[in-house]
Amino acid sequence: MKTIKTALTGFIVAMSAYGLILCYRVLYEAMLDRVSLVLRECEKLAYLI
Repeated sequence: MKTIKTALTGFIVAMSAYGLILCYRVLYEAMLDRVSLVLRECEKLAYLI
C-alpha cells in the first residue's frame, strides 16, 4: 500500500512541476510576443519622426 501512495505522490509532484513549467513557457512566449510588438511599433514611430 505504501509503495502505491509513494508512486502516486511522485506522479502528482511530477505533473504539477510539468504544469508549472508549461505555464511559465506560455507566459514567457506571450511576453516575448508583446515585447516584439512594442519594438515594431517603436520602429514605425521612429520612421515617422
